[in-house]
This record gives sequence, structure tokens and C-alpha cells, in this order.
Amino acid sequence: MVSLASAPPVHERWVGKLLHTWLFGLIVVLPLSIQVYSPGPDLEVILPSELLIALACVHVGAMVVFNPKTLSVDRRFLSHPISVLVLASLGIDLVATAFSTMPLVSAKAAVVKVAHLFLFYFVLGGVFRSIKVAPVRSLWIYSYVFLAVVVYTVLMQAGKGFDRAGSSFASFPFYGDHTIYGAALVFVLFWFAGETGRSWQERGHVARSTILSLVTLGLAIALYVSFCRAAWVSVFVSLAAWAVFTLGGRLWTFLGAGATAVAVAIIWSVTLAPGPDRAPLDSNSDDAAGRASLLSLVNVRTDHSNRERLNRWSCAYRMFLDRPWTGFGPGTFQFKYTDYQRPEEMTYTSVKPGNSPKRITRAWSFTDDVFVRANPQILNFSGGTAHSEYLLALSGSGVFAMGVFIALFVCCLRTGIHLLDQGPSGRTRIDALVLMACLIAYFTHALFNNYLDNGKIAFLFWTSLALLARMDVERARDAST
Repeated sequence: MVSLASAPPVHERWVGKLLHTWLFGLIVVLPLSIQVYSPGPDLEVILPSELLIALACVHVGAMVVFNPKTLSVDRRFLSHPISVLVLASLGIDLVATAFSTMPLVSAKAAVVKVAHLFLFYFVLGGVFRSIKVAPVRSLWIYSYVFLAVVVYTVLMQAGKGFDRAGSSFASFPFYGDHTIYGAALVFVLFWFAGETGRSWQERGHVARSTILSLVTLGLAIALYVSFCRAAWVSVFVSLAAWAVFTLGGRLWTFLGAGATAVAVAIIWSVTLAPGPDRAPLDSNSDDAAGRASLLSLVNVRTDHSNRERLNRWSCAYRMFLDRPWTGFGPGTFQFKYTDYQRPEEMTYTSVKPGNSPKRITRAWSFTDDVFVRANPQILNFSGGTAHSEYLLALSGSGVFAMGVFIALFVCCLRTGIHLLDQGPSGRTRIDALVLMACLIAYFTHALFNNYLDNGKIAFLFWTSLALLARMDVERARDAST
């Protein structure tokens, strides 16, 4: 029993409960938040999630400043290799911001990253001992709420057709398009798949196991009809990694297999992809079926989506050549890359330098100056993004930023393998497998898209990474006692 003398003061307990309320509310509204746009500054805010992120960060910051004694730091978690790389990534971005070609843009991007890392990685990861958090429960809350988005999206697709054309913006306004929706769906799918396997393995209630199986099957079908090729590939890579690691394979086996797969894809795209004398495989075709969409992934000749990605990637590389060490600054790619395009690499969807502002259409309005856009991918002055977390880091913050992101991937794999080899069996082992599957999937998806500036994906990624590090810290602590 805890004595009254050792119990925390009433105001401290009230402050702690308020923080948990912020965090619970934030996680519940994250999948349901919508993008609210103001045309004057060409600014978009995701509400109410970004407001709650700011309030939670201010709340924890105030706790640290005004009562630092109650917030002792878990040094083992802070010194874990994953945490060190996360801090290194943040430090590199802050240095790049100081040398940015667009200081205000980079400062905004840096503030967003600081908030995401502070809240989703360090706070939810349990770096502050006195703030009791439950990262697994947090991920499950997100997953359950996300099911409502899946139902909504499938119903929207039912009215438009379960094809490529019907999938593009079916998840709007909760997720901007099918690619970010697909990235989130993969995380949720793996969580339910892991829980389904655990339920059958532990021989729990048949009804519960059956319901979980049906939900997992429904999520898999929803992923298929999302027509997000990057999400499909990320699932295949994760399943391949799962097979390698559970059958006793090692890290270098997986990396070698991945390098072989990339080489095969390059050879296919150069020698076997459709040419003028063959039927083109275009993922953007309205009637593109699943097989055609998947095969079009390596079609770099006629697939407009692939060609535009290559255009953006080439621009990111040229930007890196101009500023290799500190980049152009976080968040600046969308404004700078258009000057690095070459006419022969551009497509009909390419944004040309000096384009006049694009037409913004309204889905519904709150006021004349604040509304939800009907065309969420268009901003007046933005040219879009790099379609790669790796190249976005390279062009925005320099070669060290991309190197740290790659090192984070390798460290994630090593930590997961270590947990599988030396960690306990049962629930913890399944959690480790699920986390590895989720993170491998996003690191794979990150080759083709980038969403870590969006809280909907940042929460899933950074909290999963924090949970993996936390599990490794607890394993080491148990082994030393």
C-alpha cells in the first residue's frame, strides 16, 4: 500500500491525468482528423490532431520546466542505439535549418518534427519515468478507430467502383489519397494479423478468434482494393523478412535478398518492360486491375506515375550535388526542385517553374477563408514532394540525414532480430514480429512516398520504433537482474 506521505500531491496527479486526457483524445482523433485550408497563406492544418499535438507538447514541456524533479529520465532508453539515431536525425535537421535557403519554411518543418519525435517517440516511449504511458494500447486505439475510416473508404469505393479510378480519393477527407491511406492500413493490418495469430495460438475464445480473423481478412481486401502499389510491395517485403527471420535467417541474408530483388526489378524495367510494340502497363489507367497495377511498378517507360517519380528523384539528386552537406533545408524541396527539372524527364503531371497558381476547389466551407479542399493534393505554390523519405532527407538536410535514416532501418532490423533471438516467447515475441513487420513495411514504402511530416503516419512510425526500443531495453534489464 502506498502511504499518503509518498503519494504525489493532488495537483501533480491532476496534471498527470490531464496529460493522459490530451494523449487519449489525440490518438482517438488522429485517424479522423481532416485537412483545413486557408488560401491566403496557402496553409493547411490537420485539425484537431495538430492542435492536440501542440497542447500535449506544451503540457509536457511545462511539466519539465516547472517541476523537473518529478520527470526523471530513463537513461537506458535514451542511450539505446535507436534513440541515439533519432536524436542524431533531429540534430542534423536543426543544423540544416540553420543553413536553409528558406529559413521560415525549414523552421516550420523542424518544429513539426520536434513535436512528433518528442511526443510520439520519447513521451510515448517512456523516457520520462513518472509519465505512465501504454504505447501498445495507444497503437490499438488508433487501429480500432481506423476501422471506421476503412468502412467509410470501402463504402465510397462501392459507389465509384473497386478500380484504380475509384480508389484514388475514396479515403478523403480523412486521408488525402490512397497512398497515405494504404501506408496506415498496412500498420493496422499487421496489428490485427498478429493479434489473430496470438488468439488462435493461445486457444482463446473461438468467437473472438473468428472475429479477429474476419477483420484481418477484411483489412487485407481493403488493402488490395486501395490500389496502392507501394503498400502492396511493402507487405510482400515484410512477409519475406518474416519468413527469413523466423526460419533462422540473419540480417545479411535479408539485405542480400533485398538487393537481389532490386537488381531484378531494374533489369526488368530496362529490358522487359513494355515498349512501343507492347501493351503499356500504366497504374494510372482507370481500368487498371490489380495484376496490371503491380506489374506497372517496374514500368519506367510508359507509366506516368513512375516517370514522374523518376523526375522527382533526379531533381533530388541534382539538388544534393549542389548542396551535399546541409541540403536546401527541411521542407524546401517542394519549392526548389522545379528549377532542377529537365524537359526530357518531365511528364504531363510535372509542375513547371513559374506556373500560375492552381485552381483550388472547395468540398465544404467553415468561412470564406477557411475550408476543406475538394482537391487535396493541390497547393497554390507547392510543387509537391520527393516521393521518397530517403531522397527528401538527402535534398533537404544533406547526405548525413539520409545516412542516419538508413542506419535507423538497419538498427531497427538488428534490434528486432536480437529480440527474437534472446527475448521471451509468447506475447512479447509476437509483438516484436508485428513491430518488425510494420517498420520494415514503412521503410520499404518510404522508397516511393514520404509521410513522416503527417501526424497520422508519424504516430504509427515513431511510436512503433519507440516500442521496439523499449522492449529491447526491458529485455536487457531483465537479463541483468
